[in-house]
Amino acid sequence: VIHGIFLDQEPIFLGGQGGLVGPRKVAYGTISGAGTILRDDINEPNQLVISHAKPIQRIFDRKGRKHLTSVFEKNVHYISELAALQAWYHHIRTLFVQDVYAAACLEGADRLLNSAMLERQRRLNQLLSQSIEHLSPSDDEKTYEHALRVDMNDHRCEIFAPPTEVRDYFTNHNVYLQAMHNLPVPLKQSSQAWLRDVAASIHQLWDQ
Repeated sequence: VIHGIFLDQEPIFLGGQGGLVGPRKVAYGTISGAGTILRDDINEPNQLVISHAKPIQRIFDRKGRKHLTSVFEKNVHYISELAALQAWYHHIRTLFVQDVYAAACLEGADRLLNSAMLERQRRLNQLLSQSIEHLSPSDDEKTYEHALRVDMNDHRCEIFAPPTEVRDYFTNHNVYLQAMHNLPVPLKQSSQAWLRDVAASIHQLWDQ
């Protein structure tokens, strides 16, 4: 979100009959071939990824939680990024609403973002609830118990106001794409810093 929202990054393309086993981080410019299932992070931009799963048969431990820490961190990061996107829509995108149709689209986007954050937290809590009793002594059980008490319903993007100079810039433009295209580098950097702060504030909800 912090980079992609400015519409100046290469798109990500997932080929047909393919997919992604998330949560994963995929760099901008990534192209996955048809039938490819992304199972790992793609950290370098502009990568062509073509892979096909090899047949595997092995013992599967349903209670195993080998990658719990990674899954937990990526889910929290995902929720935090969605919160940053919601803040952008609430404080910046809303400045360009000029009719009831645009207002309806913006309202729908806000509901969708709320729904996505709550759904992701619900699924994360399901995983943590099932995992806590099977954690090894090396796992931080208190971290996960604290995570189960986090309530995203208490989150309000209204409190994350953007820098004055950023809001003033967008207030003085009528066409969103034109405003984004002409956004000066210092204001882009200020916007990115603001969005990072929003994401970090949400991420801290899960920190003890």
